[in-house]
Amino acid sequence: MKFTKGEWTVEDGTQVVCGNRLVANTGGYTTNYSLERETNEANAQLIAAAPELYEALKHYVELDKDGIFKDMYLLATTALAKAEGKSC
Repeated sequence: MKFTKGEWTVEDGTQVVCGNRLVANTGGYTTNYSLERETNEANAQLIAAAPELYEALKHYVELDKDGIFKDMYLLATTALAKAEGKSC
């Protein structure tokens, strides 16, 4: 899996960065920017957590190879496939 390695953080509320690299900007350009600020900031926080979420799901799937918790296993493998650009 090739993505920007390192800790992703949020700067200025809507910019997700890793070191000096911009990973994402959820600010967007809209006439209602101030009304959407809370949503844009929440989106940035979710994106910044993506590397840790990805690793947690990979670890879970490795631990539950037999799919004991079928619903959770299906959700986890589907999310991993989406993150890896694979169709389910």
